[in-house]
Amino acid sequence: MTDIFEPCYLLARSGNREFEKLTFANFSSKLLNSIIWLLFPILIMVLVPVLKLNPVVAEWWTQSFARAYSSFVSIFTRWFPISLTEVFFISLAVIVVIAVIGLIKLFVRKKWISAISKILSLGLVATSIISTYDLSCEFAYNRSKLPLPYYTEQVDNSEFKDIYNFYASDLNYCISQIAFDNSGDVKRDINVYGLSKLVNDAYTVLDNNPYFFKNTTVAKPMMTSLIYRELQITGFTFNPFAEANIDVLATNLELPLTVAHELAHTKGVMREDDSNQVAFYVCLNSDNPYLRFSAYGLYFYQLTLMTSSTYMEEADRKSLVSVNASYYKCRNYAYEFWKKHDLLGKIGDWLNNLYIKGSGVDEGTDSYQGGTDSHPEPDPVDPEIQRLVSSKYQQLFFERYYRLKGEN
Repeated sequence: MTDIFEPCYLLARSGNREFEKLTFANFSSKLLNSIIWLLFPILIMVLVPVLKLNPVVAEWWTQSFARAYSSFVSIFTRWFPISLTEVFFISLAVIVVIAVIGLIKLFVRKKWISAISKILSLGLVATSIISTYDLSCEFAYNRSKLPLPYYTEQVDNSEFKDIYNFYASDLNYCISQIAFDNSGDVKRDINVYGLSKLVNDAYTVLDNNPYFFKNTTVAKPMMTSLIYRELQITGFTFNPFAEANIDVLATNLELPLTVAHELAHTKGVMREDDSNQVAFYVCLNSDNPYLRFSAYGLYFYQLTLMTSSTYMEEADRKSLVSVNASYYKCRNYAYEFWKKHDLLGKIGDWLNNLYIKGSGVDEGTDSYQGGTDSHPEPDPVDPEIQRLVSSKYQQLFFERYYRLKGEN
């Protein structure tokens, strides 16, 4: 006997008179289950932005769940020789295209119930990925300040010459230890995996700092680097897989810093300006000339700012160590390189800006320049003398200089 609460619904199929039969009770049950499953990731997506506003909660979650999750996942993902992140998103893109085509066919055939079911399934996949990402790293955007050993004491202008010459001499030494191609870029004789190992070894300088995750993952080259080059994206980290992905078509000058930057994300540092400072500090303190040259290549200008007539006497300026011309040629090559590869640059910047602001950083992509600002202020004793209000990068330069000076 047919249940009176299970009437049959006849849905016309496109192009013929065939029908599909679905009971109201079965459909209601499946729909309810799908909605319930969909609510879980949606609830996470709503709660994470609210909970991470509390710095205490953000720090606790990052140091507990996010740290444990990253350590566990990286045990498996680091052994795969290719980027699982790329494989995942390429596969996901193919599945979405197939699903959308199938969805269009269902609408054309007026198979509304099947269409609704497919839409809910796609929604569940999308929200599950986003919520997993949120839980793995979004809290870190509001954790406590970066505890690098910044040298915050006022440095007297009379010491600027010695500090500059110390680093200019080391920059020249690094240049003498590496080779350059005809374009001016570094001639790299190591692949991304080898470079990743060098950077991970350099991270031992932070081993005694509990702020950073101890797990070690591997930076991986991207098969789709051509696309990311035109988007002007040198790398990205997908924390659900604890993978740092590198655009291998970027300039070799910036590659070590890029690897160090992306690995910083896997160690619990998500704010872009923080990741840049960590990458700089790690490379600057490395024993490897290539890593140090990368740090100098992008931030040596922070020392050059100190050599202006604002801070330095003319006699001291005349006794500054001359920097090898290879440095300037390499810098100019990198600048011109990115001017040539800007096909999708505005799109890449827009997407990155949208993501960073969505993570709670109001400056968006401008945050990459965080910590670089320095400015003069009048000396309280003699207002005619301009004292340097040092940037974060200058403070890190100072820290290494005085630490090594003290050791000697």
